[in-house]
Amino acid sequence: MAKYQLIFFTEKSMRLPCILCLFIVVFYKKNYIRGQLKINNIKNVFLFLSIIFITTVNAQENSLSESTKFSEVQYITSEGKGIPLEVIPAGLITSETFKGREAKLRIKGSTSSVKIPTTDSIQFLVRLSENDKITPRQHIKLIHLNAEKKRRTTRTFIAGPLNKNGNESPEFVEFTYKKYGEYSYIVTVPKLTKGEYAFVIGIANFETNKNWANKAIEFQLFSVTE
Repeated sequence: MAKYQLIFFTEKSMRLPCILCLFIVVFYKKNYIRGQLKINNIKNVFLFLSIIFITTVNAQENSLSESTKFSEVQYITSEGKGIPLEVIPAGLITSETFKGREAKLRIKGSTSSVKIPTTDSIQFLVRLSENDKITPRQHIKLIHLNAEKKRRTTRTFIAGPLNKNGNESPEFVEFTYKKYGEYSYIVTVPKLTKGEYAFVIGIANFETNKNWANKAIEFQLFSVTE
């Protein structure tokens, strides 16, 4: 999946090189048994096989290029390709509860059009701006959304007697990241449960920064399936 992932025979891009390698190994093995193959030739074939694998892996790594769009998030498939996530602006809604005044960010639709199967880890390529790339942890946020019948939401604010500070953080998901190219990062997320998720990019300290309240926030959405 990732830039440094080991490639196995199941990868389509590796099937032809692997078949070629197996053919060469079988050919040289037969000739070696017959005594028609010298030790120097064995060294040469292993060198040739190494070159094939290195070239193929590098070609796959280079196929994942940085986006030209600031703040774009791409899901990295098992073939090493980047698929942009679904982008929908989130609207702010407020309501009165027994705890006080509650604010939620709402996204239309109950599920995302981008479906990702659950695996041990999922990886994304996140493109940041010149300024944001200095502090990626502050500008990359992954949220587990509440899925409802016709919308997805995340609670961001409650003000009242039980919460005088008025802060209510969304359900953030932990991840690790590694620099990729000039402006991007490979974000690795541990195994996610089935559900709806969203990236928020470019808003420093989203959980405490209230300057976004009057802005249209773009959520980059995906759905994890079983």
